[in-house]
Amino acid sequence: YTAMPINTSYVFPLNQPGPANYLKFVDFNWKNPEVAGLRPGGNGPKVFTPFDSWNAMGLLRVDIMPVSSLDATALVTAAKTYFLYPQNGGSPGTTDFTNTPSGTIISGGCDKAGQLFHDCSVKIDNLPTGQVYARISAMYAPITVSIDGKNTLLAPVTFQGVQAVIDSTGKAADVLRRIQVRVPSSSIDYPQNVITSMESFCKKFNVQADGTVVSADPTDPACDPN
Repeated sequence: YTAMPINTSYVFPLNQPGPANYLKFVDFNWKNPEVAGLRPGGNGPKVFTPFDSWNAMGLLRVDIMPVSSLDATALVTAAKTYFLYPQNGGSPGTTDFTNTPSGTIISGGCDKAGQLFHDCSVKIDNLPTGQVYARISAMYAPITVSIDGKNTLLAPVTFQGVQAVIDSTGKAADVLRRIQVRVPSSSIDYPQNVITSMESFCKKFNVQADGTVVSADPTDPACDPN
């Protein structure tokens, strides 16, 4: 995914051929896209700062969603979210899906400190078997992302149903040219959130039969129906 913009999500399956335990782990790699004006990688603690004071390249959010049933409670319970942090130096990050709680911030062990292009990487090990989906999204700044999977023998795996190959050959003035591109197999635009707001808002309010709006918390200015 090249120059993935912020506040945009991409969802893809982590399905692979072979037995149920064929996929051992997945490496999520990211770096600055080849555009000007991006900030260098950071060396400070792994904290979320206001957008204007962020001093690192983009942060990669990864959601792993096992789908064993379509029950809403089961889906929420099984899913985990990790924040892959662009921290310079050190080894590439690694985490165990089974034992690492959702919401964990993981250092990417980025190299090439102080340069425009940073290679950051986090390995997510012991992924669940069966049907699994991943959602990735960039935070703070655009990034370029690549995903690599390995099996139990540490050999590369091929994910199925992620992309389609378009192969076209054209002719103009007795010149043949062949072009091959890969495109996502799904064009569904998944929303990042149910609601996005830069200000406080009231989540709950009541509407009476006569149309009067009654705030759930009259003491909160954000819940003022006027």
